[in-house]
Amino acid sequence: MESLTKAQASLLLKLNQQTYPAFYKNFKAEDAEMLRELWMNLFSDTFGELVVYVFRQALRECEYPVTPAEVQKRIKALKSLSEPNETELWSKFYKAVAEISRLDPYGPYDYDKERLNKAKEVYDLLPEQVKGYCGLREMAVYAEMSDDELISYVRPQFMKRMPEVKERQRLCAGTPPQILEFLNGNGLKRLGVKI
Repeated sequence: MESLTKAQASLLLKLNQQTYPAFYKNFKAEDAEMLRELWMNLFSDTFGELVVYVFRQALRECEYPVTPAEVQKRIKALKSLSEPNETELWSKFYKAVAEISRLDPYGPYDYDKERLNKAKEVYDLLPEQVKGYCGLREMAVYAEMSDDELISYVRPQFMKRMPEVKERQRLCAGTPPQILEFLNGNGLKRLGVKI
């Protein structure tokens, strides 16, 4: 998959100019080149055909020239269609908790390696979003709860926190490791800043 090319970025700019000529009436050649480079830079990690498709969809609906932010927002919405929603994630979480609770119910997970390995196998099959909500030890605690407790107390918390977990994972996935390291405080320590 090729990222947004110069020809594709030029097409986007040309479509915006043709649709909104008044907005671009004082536009100079260097402005157009700078804008083209901006689009190419902002979508350097995105399939170019997808950017053009989403841009054209936005052009049909927007009342102003289409911006990179509008395209990015629409791409994010398209990507979310392929992700499980909160209810689907809850269902997977609930089934995993039930499966872990059916394992030999005697003895703590820390001391029973076979039981722990079976629970880990169940946990490892969960979607990353659910793993971002809780770890294996928390799953073991949930496995000790009754269905009423899970549905009455855990489910509302799960549904409330899951959008935040998904957004955090999305942000982390799109952020270079050195930036994450810096934000976690390691970069500040290297600069001599006390935390």
